[in-house]
Amino acid sequence: MIGPQLATLAIIAPPISILSALTGARLDEILSVVGFAVSNVIVLTLAGIAFPPEKGNPFSVIAGAAVAGLVTGTIMLGTNLLGLPPLFTVGVMLALTLIAAALSIAGMDRIERTSRHEVVV
Repeated sequence: MIGPQLATLAIIAPPISILSALTGARLDEILSVVGFAVSNVIVLTLAGIAFPPEKGNPFSVIAGAAVAGLVTGTIMLGTNLLGLPPLFTVGVMLALTLIAAALSIAGMDRIERTSRHEVVV
């Protein structure tokens, strides 16, 4: 499910990274931007699983993904604006990705239990 987005990122990232390096961006800056993009791809894809569509409301997935994206973007922007070390920013990205994965697993479990009629929605 995440493969197509990561493949697109793998196609786009090298030329953009090379252009950024030619304009004077440092390697650690380029890698942190690529890492942030990978983290966002994973978080937003998993948000679609964590917030499955409700009956009669297919936009609930969009709302869930938008909330996850806004929260992730705000936290990452905050860590960048505060001038925290890159290692801290990477740790925050990893933590956000793990939280999204946990929510996704909980969402999948709820979907499975609902389909087996173990939970009333």
